[in-house]
Amino acid sequence: KAIGFDAVDKTLRIASIDLDDSDCPETGGVSPSLFWAAGFSFSRGQLIYDAPYEGSLENLFWGEEQLMALRFWTHGYDFYAPCTNFLYHRWSRSHRTTFWQTNGNTSLSMDVLRRLHEMLASQCGENGIGNRRTPADFQR
Repeated sequence: KAIGFDAVDKTLRIASIDLDDSDCPETGGVSPSLFWAAGFSFSRGQLIYDAPYEGSLENLFWGEEQLMALRFWTHGYDFYAPCTNFLYHRWSRSHRTTFWQTNGNTSLSMDVLRRLHEMLASQCGENGIGNRRTPADFQR
């Protein structure tokens, strides 16, 4: 579920919700999802050929999933979540070092954020946005 936009980088923050079989009685154990999660993504490799990662957004973390979801969806891909929990992601970073701590100065620049927001506002055929469905339809 969406929980709001960050005050600094203006990217959408999402949180998980628990589903059970009553949430998807006719879908064979999956529920349509509004969001895409990089850490829980399974697909055919064609997905990345159709909508590759953006190489110009150095050190992007918050916002990557929004951009990729927009690209995938406008290329005709749908998102689903399992109704049974079978994977756990330990979100806390207190038990390990992070990329930012081990690789020196990797701060996200304002130029990267500006570029991300430009890309999120793109139309079909621009900046890797597909033309099977429109960005406006994705936002509904």
